[in-house]
Amino acid sequence: MNLVRLKYRMRKYAQNHGLDVPEGFRPATPLWGEPAKTLAWRVTGHLVEHKVKGARQSTQPEDIKAIFYPPPPASELGKNIAAEARTAISTRLSQWTIQHWYGMGDVAWCAETWSYLKARAGSTSPKMAYVPFILESAAKRQNGLMLVSRPQAGDAVIFDWQFNHDADHVETLLSKYGNIITTAAGNSGYPYVVKRVRTTYNVVGYVRVTR
Repeated sequence: MNLVRLKYRMRKYAQNHGLDVPEGFRPATPLWGEPAKTLAWRVTGHLVEHKVKGARQSTQPEDIKAIFYPPPPASELGKNIAAEARTAISTRLSQWTIQHWYGMGDVAWCAETWSYLKARAGSTSPKMAYVPFILESAAKRQNGLMLVSRPQAGDAVIFDWQFNHDADHVETLLSKYGNIITTAAGNSGYPYVVKRVRTTYNVVGYVRVTR
């Protein structure tokens, strides 16, 4: 996140709406200290007071960014992948069903789950059973995949559990609020697809399916 840009935008909003800018607030420095938090509280309070959609009073830069720089609307494909993921959770889509569809036998099946969901959603991107290959393809914009910095529902979430620069696991994003994500996960302790609520601590990338 570009804190300098965000702080200038916040100051401009405050000046345009007659809000006091705290002493010591310096937008040119990429730090989020007490003056920035104070101004964020005033700005978000003003936004809530005027019933701006999605606004809530906060001191956190992520909440300011979500209002001033909202993500673009999710693609239809992403929406469809997320819908398939929610259905998989509600119906307890089984490990056996996914592995039988993929055809590789009894192997780790998190990537197979993601492949299954995007195929069900109508994606023509090839199926993949190896998480590092998903990340590599996205980094190179190959196989209908791309890395994104502002994830949306339906994107893949790539995890590195050991922080050893090796992509270990993939889940399908359902929602993200700050550093809290909700996902649909296969190969996550149960023999069926489950909902997981995690922090972004182990996340190393978000991958969007483009076809």
